[in-house]
Amino acid sequence: MAWATFALFNVTGTWWVKNAHWSGTVATTIINGFLMALPFWAYYKASSALGEKRARFGLPFLWLCVEVLHQDWDVSFPWLDLGNGLATHIEWIQWYEYTGHMGGTLWIWLVNLAVFRTLSIVQDKVSIKKILLLGSWRMFIWFFIPIIVSQIMYMGYQEKGKPVNVVVVQPNIDSNTEKFSIPEEKQLDKFMRIAQPYLHDSVDYLVGPETQLTDGINETNALRSEGIRYLKSAISQYPNLNFITGAVTFMPLSPQNRTPISRKFSNSDFWYELYNSSFQLNAKEDLHFYHKSKLVVAAEMMPFMDVLAPLIGDVVLDLGGMSSSHGTQETRDVFVSSNGEFRVGTVICWEAEFGQFTTEYAQEGVNLLFAITNDGWWGDTDGHRQHMNYARMRAVENRRAIARSANTGISCFINQRGDVLQQLGWAKEGALIETLQANEELTFYTKYGDVIGRVALFISLFLLLFTFARGRIKKSKLEM
Repeated sequence: MAWATFALFNVTGTWWVKNAHWSGTVATTIINGFLMALPFWAYYKASSALGEKRARFGLPFLWLCVEVLHQDWDVSFPWLDLGNGLATHIEWIQWYEYTGHMGGTLWIWLVNLAVFRTLSIVQDKVSIKKILLLGSWRMFIWFFIPIIVSQIMYMGYQEKGKPVNVVVVQPNIDSNTEKFSIPEEKQLDKFMRIAQPYLHDSVDYLVGPETQLTDGINETNALRSEGIRYLKSAISQYPNLNFITGAVTFMPLSPQNRTPISRKFSNSDFWYELYNSSFQLNAKEDLHFYHKSKLVVAAEMMPFMDVLAPLIGDVVLDLGGMSSSHGTQETRDVFVSSNGEFRVGTVICWEAEFGQFTTEYAQEGVNLLFAITNDGWWGDTDGHRQHMNYARMRAVENRRAIARSANTGISCFINQRGDVLQQLGWAKEGALIETLQANEELTFYTKYGDVIGRVALFISLFLLLFTFARGRIKKSKLEM
């Protein structure tokens, strides 16, 4: 029953994934529905061994273990983490700078358990006066106090850091019918035509979307790429401008250096590793790339490849235009502006769902975050709106302003409080310019990450071991 319930929860919450590929909806419904049901199975087992009250205490932490798992395994899907559901009420969750989104998950659990406990008192036929008193007290503690604290933080927060002028462009090129069929040069012509009226000498950054360059850039001689040369020429009249956008890139490999995810060049003995990348371009000759490192399952990576590859060989799944497994990198690369004042981390599409992952940028000294994405796969559904709101949580958790450029979807500016300052909605072509603040300070969450998740793992492990031990003791007594 629990599995069926959470399967329904998944399909109603992420049905729009089918617009990229039907298998995505099936996988999230079955796999994530099963994982969400596991804490309730563990709760049932713990109840029989430890009693309902003790087991109920552990249930929120058992649930949080699933959210911890989704932060870092091959079938990660943190989209439906409960704390994400508060992203549209950003003034309620300013304390995410201490707890991250898992604090929101724990809060939702505590409020629901308080309501459940009040309803349980009703069944015990306690007087209405006592029910109202206890219920009001519990709701004040668990629901209203966090909101009041957050509102105080929200109203009192002052933006920090140096001002930086940023332009974001939304070219509005359809992902399914145009993005990978229209010649790259025509797409760049359109992009620069939109951006040009907003560019002037005081603009520090121009931001474009994920996979802006689609032809594939050889990273060993990237400056010779036609797309790079085109863009370098287009921005040459702005010596202080830094241009950050996305590209499909690859790294040639010799047969001796090939990796499990590398592919072979046709009619050649050489191999290559493919990347979904971001890069920074400015008046300097150097060119830096960052490789997207949280990959979309099936569309960009085959899960459990070390186990499956020997069994099924080179299986390439093509979901929505991005084919074969992509390469990643261990650390977050930082793009430093030409004047050395600003340090930018680029969060590529799916990476915006991972709170602790995003903190690694700030830990590397980033004072701005740019989110580049391609949300057109899902159509005009809740998907692209949810995705934008998740970026607002990352802004609060790290107190970093975010400039977001979508190929289509929602391009916007988000300040350090998580407020959306300006935005371009679905199917809108255009550009926006805004002055953001580049903050250097680190929040508690940035420094220490998902403390609540780590505590949940410890409590859950203790609970499960205690349940197992009590179960064995009871069984031994029955056998005697």
